[in-house]
Amino acid sequence: MAGFTLVELLVVIAIIGILVSLLLPAVQAAREAARRTQCVNHLRQLGIALHNHHGTIGAFPTGAEVRSDDTQFFFAELAFANGFTLLLPYLEQENIRRLYDFEQPWNMQRADVAATVVSVLVCPSNAVKPNPIEEKTVLVLAALMNSPLEQGRGLMGLTDYVMSKGVSDAFCEEPKRIPRSARGMFDYRIQVRVRDILDGTSKTFAVGEGAGGLHWPLCADPQCSAANEGLPSPPAEVSQTDHYARQWWIGAGNASWLQARAQFSAAGHLACTLEPLNKWPVTQYLFDEAAPATVCEGTLTLGAANTHRVPNFRSDHPGGGNFLMADGGVRFVAEEIQLQLYRSLSTIAGSEVSQIR
Repeated sequence: MAGFTLVELLVVIAIIGILVSLLLPAVQAAREAARRTQCVNHLRQLGIALHNHHGTIGAFPTGAEVRSDDTQFFFAELAFANGFTLLLPYLEQENIRRLYDFEQPWNMQRADVAATVVSVLVCPSNAVKPNPIEEKTVLVLAALMNSPLEQGRGLMGLTDYVMSKGVSDAFCEEPKRIPRSARGMFDYRIQVRVRDILDGTSKTFAVGEGAGGLHWPLCADPQCSAANEGLPSPPAEVSQTDHYARQWWIGAGNASWLQARAQFSAAGHLACTLEPLNKWPVTQYLFDEAAPATVCEGTLTLGAANTHRVPNFRSDHPGGGNFLMADGGVRFVAEEIQLQLYRSLSTIAGSEVSQIR
């Protein structure tokens, strides 16, 4: 009987291996293209929701709704909702909206609400991390505040998108005092209208990508270059590897009181263009309650004197990231974009002449 010789068999196996090696990158590229398309569609849905909110309320949602709250013993004011929670009824998430108590701060919401994953807020290319995620630090916070979140093992639903704060990483009592050349579409205590976007809605970032996971570690300050650089050492129940970028869709970022008590570091629901797209490691989000509330200039002006921190935009798409523009369009921005142009695209009234090629 005729048969294959060993040499012939090895040649066939080698040819098959070569064909597979040639085909695999094409399959991976096709899958990434599909994930990127879905990511773009999610951003477009957010754009529709933003404009429906504007049509109903007369303005885009605030970056965070902050109110006084005498029941909290840590500090006098808390975020009751962020821009994403305010968009829930416009994202066909009416069931979650009914469960979210807008008369309570975000950290006093029901555990099942906090653990919910809102699919439109997730980018498929950033699916390497668990979602929802079990946050040990949330359990520390919940125990301190007697919060309902303690009942849910600290499970928190994540979002892969962040709202544009412009080029400024400053937080102040009156965000309108942030220089016009640095102000973005979203911030605490402020609602922007279409007529406020003097640079043009097609040339202004509204929402961008905020990828997370262990491959996006955090560091403390702008221009930091090493994972965990400048961050506090966590307590025994929280690992140092927990210092990586991620943001809860119901949260409003990290604050200095929480970092001091629980040695917690995270990225928040806002991002700025102070640093380049995809800067690694990611600068942490930190609202410093000790900073003067009347100082409205950020690091670009004050340098090290500014003690607030706002993360950079980052994406798991090769070569750049997707951005939702204020007009509802979605653009892919290359990570090699010139920094001055990148910054100008994030401001609403900088009077720059900006154009993405």
